[in-house]
Amino acid sequence: MIVVRVVLNEVPKGELFTLLETDGGISLKLEDLTTLGLKDIAGSPQTIEGETWVPLRSIPRISFRLDPATLTLHLTAAASYFPPNTLDLLPKRLQGTIRPRESSAFFNYRFDYTGGKALRLESFSFGQELGARTGDFLLLADGRYERTPERDRWIRLSTSLSRDDRTNLTRLVAGDFVGTSGLLGSALSLGGVSYSRSFRIDPYLITRPLFGFTGSALTASQVEVYLDGQRIATQAFPSGTFSLRNIVGYTGARTLEVVVRDAAGREERFLVPFYFSDVILARGLSDFSYSLGAPRRNLGQASADYGPLTFLGYHRWGITDALTLGARAEANGDGFNAGPEAGVVLGRYGTVTAAANLSAARGHSAGFSGALSWVYAGAVAGGRLFTRTFSPDYATVDETPPLQRTRTEVGAGLNVSTRGFGSLSIDYARSTRLAGPPEESLVAGYNRQLLRSIHFRLNARWVRGDQPTRQLFVGVSAYPWAATTVSAGVRSEDGKESVSLDALRSVPLGEGFGYGVSASLPLSARAEGQGSANAQYKGKYGLFSTGLNVVDAPGSERTETYTLSAAGGIGWTREAIALTRPIADSFGVARVGDLPGVRVYQNGQLVGRTNEVGRVFLPELASYLDNQISIENRDIPMEYGVPALTKSVSPPLRSGSVITFEAARIQGVTGIISARVGEKLVPLEFAVFSLEVGGQPREYATGNGGEFYIENLPPGRHPGAATPAGRPCRFALDVPVTKEFIAEIPPVVCEPAP
Repeated sequence: MIVVRVVLNEVPKGELFTLLETDGGISLKLEDLTTLGLKDIAGSPQTIEGETWVPLRSIPRISFRLDPATLTLHLTAAASYFPPNTLDLLPKRLQGTIRPRESSAFFNYRFDYTGGKALRLESFSFGQELGARTGDFLLLADGRYERTPERDRWIRLSTSLSRDDRTNLTRLVAGDFVGTSGLLGSALSLGGVSYSRSFRIDPYLITRPLFGFTGSALTASQVEVYLDGQRIATQAFPSGTFSLRNIVGYTGARTLEVVVRDAAGREERFLVPFYFSDVILARGLSDFSYSLGAPRRNLGQASADYGPLTFLGYHRWGITDALTLGARAEANGDGFNAGPEAGVVLGRYGTVTAAANLSAARGHSAGFSGALSWVYAGAVAGGRLFTRTFSPDYATVDETPPLQRTRTEVGAGLNVSTRGFGSLSIDYARSTRLAGPPEESLVAGYNRQLLRSIHFRLNARWVRGDQPTRQLFVGVSAYPWAATTVSAGVRSEDGKESVSLDALRSVPLGEGFGYGVSASLPLSARAEGQGSANAQYKGKYGLFSTGLNVVDAPGSERTETYTLSAAGGIGWTREAIALTRPIADSFGVARVGDLPGVRVYQNGQLVGRTNEVGRVFLPELASYLDNQISIENRDIPMEYGVPALTKSVSPPLRSGSVITFEAARIQGVTGIISARVGEKLVPLEFAVFSLEVGGQPREYATGNGGEFYIENLPPGRHPGAATPAGRPCRFALDVPVTKEFIAEIPPVVCEPAP
């Protein structure tokens, strides 16, 4: 038995006892092999003096060499003897995100005025939207008042009560909603009840299949991961098997490269092609929607015009990461249609989706429909093919006139994109209806960056059918300043040529101005001239815009149209009610104690400063996303303490939330405690004493000379006790009511306890 230095797969592991055998073999204790990090040790163990030893020769896939000069045992073990290591590449979510479920309400309004020459009234409208939330329930209702020279009316648009389940990602809606029955099905505005899966409730959930890679490292190594040449991760792994999980990539054909580099600089490279699809569900996921209600007729024109009771539904399951199966159906009192659908990933060669349906309707024979499509997206080129067919008797639940229904559709597309060439896309489609001539269309587009801020654009569209069209546009766009776009081009439409000039400055995320100016100048006698100008202002309390549009068409009188609009909202939470811009999603109130003038940021953008009571309104929170709300530390007075300067909040849909930053005023109390010893007063130095605060004892300590400093003691008398030199004594600490940052109280004497 000797002691040797052990080096396992080139990593020093310390010193261990070994048994040298007469034939040159070496044995190690079984428990030492486990301590080295090896698992599932095979071999022929032997018991010697009550301990289990394993001859290294008896262990498969382990080699050894003893250096007698340095008494170093070099071991080389296969990767399978080490526990696996895993790197999860799924984007990490923010920790400690708040998910509020507070009661709140809002009201949006919008005024629109359209006038002709001399601002003569053409139309006036007043839109309203009311929303109220409590817990998981959301009530929404909206309507619009319209006035024109011909009519004067108010129209109800929609009313609904919904409940979102954040745990199961489901949504239950009662009222007005849009229902769908999936591929080859209908999409209808209904009044009724809907129950569906809503992945929007968890926007960080990746529903499509992800990719993984498993490799091994004989020695401790650095692993670099590249996706299409871009490094996405670097991780050090010990010896053994390693796994890369949940690799996320853009849709299409991608290439994963894994580089394993050990301490000596030796490299292994692995190239793995794979295909990401956004139409396939990850294995184990399901998506569904079930709707029962009456179709809305004349939506936007009538308040309560409903059709017969109708059912729409579909359900899809992720069977494997390459196969998704589903079924769909729709029905009303006149008939139904139903059928299966499937989506398949063809390795690196794209995805195929297919569906087939049968229908039965009163007074009609059985009908059939089918659809088949293939989509491929590559790093440079992509393509698509599709076809759909409907038999003459195929019945659906929508109210499209039978002769306007589609009979067949076929189409193909191609796109190519490289940094030097630009991007080119071409799409062809042909369709036939049960009545009327067939329609063909060819659409092409080309874009290329000429300079850093200048882009060239070409778009062409050719349609043959009831309404033949020939369109061509060639132009350039420039981005000379932030949020500003300037473009110019030549347009030809059915033999009418014109030159277009446009300038646009978008409204900022916060408060500010935006504008748009455009002109179309005719180059031929048949073309019309057109010009428009508009300006927008995004303020703290609303959105305001005005515009002018002038059209001068050959053979017609020139028309002028003026528009004016104003929109705003009112939001209510338990902390505040405020006038604001229209509330399009969620909103909130940030509360920083009662401190005024504190700057508050949302995702790094300044929202505003707190008012005189420490509140600021946040009109544009994104529902279900993690919104980072932070406050400016430099705006906090030095006598205040704030435990957290940043908070993350993920509010439910169309809700109001309160984000509270605790800002407590720090008030210190200082003084000296002495203990009476006989006739003398001795400073109570470096001693522990207790105070009764709010009926509970708290411990503090004194320093040199019996001095103490305590923060945030409430005003009043606080009984105290100490035990100097083992002798108990008692005292009372009187804290005054004061606005001073540090209050100094008179010396305190700890009198001996009776």
